[in-house]
Amino acid sequence: RVLALDSRPEVRNCAVKSLTSALLSHGRKVGHHCYQRCLQDILLEVLAEIRNATGLARGRDEAASDALIVHHSRDTLEKQWDETM
Repeated sequence: RVLALDSRPEVRNCAVKSLTSALLSHGRKVGHHCYQRCLQDILLEVLAEIRNATGLARGRDEAASDALIVHHSRDTLEKQWDETM
């Protein structure tokens, strides 16, 4: 859950993909109650926190000295957080 909110987009995206993959692959093995709890208490909470982070990033401007040169599709924090969703 912590990694899904990491400031590094690559780490964030990998964490979310790993979490959803684990739930999809092993969901039947853990039972209905546990699966439902994982969805509600973990996955939906993570998605809500990512949505909040996307909203916060929308209002931020990074200083030019801290900015990395990236493809225009990922040139803002908002776009990077949006990609995580």
